[in-house]
Amino acid sequence: MSSNKWQAANGAQVPASITDTIKITAYPRTDIWRRNTTDEGDVFNAPYIYTTVQTGSFKRLAVSISVPYKTQFDQGGFMVSWPHSSRWIKGGIELFEGKPALGVVGTDRYSDWSLAPMPTGSDDGKVAWALFEVVRDETTMWVYCTVKGQRQALREIKWAFLDETEGETFQVGIYAAKPTPDEGDGEAGVEVTFDHFELDTGHK
Repeated sequence: MSSNKWQAANGAQVPASITDTIKITAYPRTDIWRRNTTDEGDVFNAPYIYTTVQTGSFKRLAVSISVPYKTQFDQGGFMVSWPHSSRWIKGGIELFEGKPALGVVGTDRYSDWSLAPMPTGSDDGKVAWALFEVVRDETTMWVYCTVKGQRQALREIKWAFLDETEGETFQVGIYAAKPTPDEGDGEAGVEVTFDHFELDTGHK
């Protein structure tokens, strides 16, 4: 992992070590989302930290995430992005209708969003936490969540590596986003905490 060069975008800061506890603060009106299939429909202004790897070497990403939720769509998690083809996948914890949830978005032509309830014992009424894993299985990407030793599959994304070409690269990393301003304080951000980041890029 130490050989990977890490970069930051949209206001995030590169950490001294990716394995340290990392905090990313997102301010209002930030997101990673595609509203429609036009170029104007893309929103990709959330702060994130990433490295670029060959898709053929990617095995697994894992990271523990803690999100202090307050406002609709407050979120943080992992992201993988194919910048040359405008495809991406993000997943993590997101506030929806007053409750934290496990969310995954797969964006090919448009953003396809899925939600699952947080497992029991994964939040204290103010902060929600979970371990997320992104695992390659041939041409498929699986997203898993673990809370208190209980692992569950959240999403199977069949198209992730389906059209892979030799030497192709993509970005993998972590992000925070806050699409909706807080009521009464339109400038307040959300600070997401990441721990125990792992990236396995062993040869296939």
